[in-house]
Amino acid sequence: MRSGARVRQTQAGFTVVELLVALTLFSLLCTLLFGKVRFGLKAWQHGLAHAERVDHSMIVQNLLRRIIGEVYPTFITDDPAHPHVDFAGTENTLAFIGPAPIAAGRGPRYRFLLAAEHHEARTDLVMTSQPELAEEPSAVTRNSLLTDIEHLELSYFGRAPSGDAAQWHRNWSQQSSLPQLVRIQVRFHAGDTRLWPELLVAPRISADVPCTYDTLTKRCRGR
Repeated sequence: MRSGARVRQTQAGFTVVELLVALTLFSLLCTLLFGKVRFGLKAWQHGLAHAERVDHSMIVQNLLRRIIGEVYPTFITDDPAHPHVDFAGTENTLAFIGPAPIAAGRGPRYRFLLAAEHHEARTDLVMTSQPELAEEPSAVTRNSLLTDIEHLELSYFGRAPSGDAAQWHRNWSQQSSLPQLVRIQVRFHAGDTRLWPELLVAPRISADVPCTYDTLTKRCRGR
């Protein structure tokens, strides 16, 4: 009778070795599970950060598309021999006049400058704006559109007076009309996950309203 009771007691419990093995396996499973959760969390955070950076680039493109699309071709006739629109574009800068930003509400037109601003360790894409007739430095608003870019390249499509056919130009200044297209290319550093599809913008306003319009050349002759 006593030997049978001892057998039943032994079969009803766990040995110390079995408990240790079970605890070891449980710890191993917890470690693996925690590693998987941590990896998934890091992947989710990385994907969220990437999506935010892509969204920011698209917001900047939409802003530039709207502002450059509404460039106003103010005609300057200070030099009667060389009248031109107030638009100066180079490979790295673009100065023009456009409508007031939405944040400023309705009001006079603004003078904008889009440029690559170089610092010691990085290059930023910056846009400054100020009311067209304001000269005080305090009236200038500076906005950093993209930080830490590798390269900015601007180009302009149209027919220059000295050319026969429309083509891409690296500079568009002192011209009698706006370019047909403005191309903005931004390149990021290697490993940067931001995206910048080539941006093409067509200015929609073709003539300065207060100017004297020449129906033959379809251009402004002056005010």
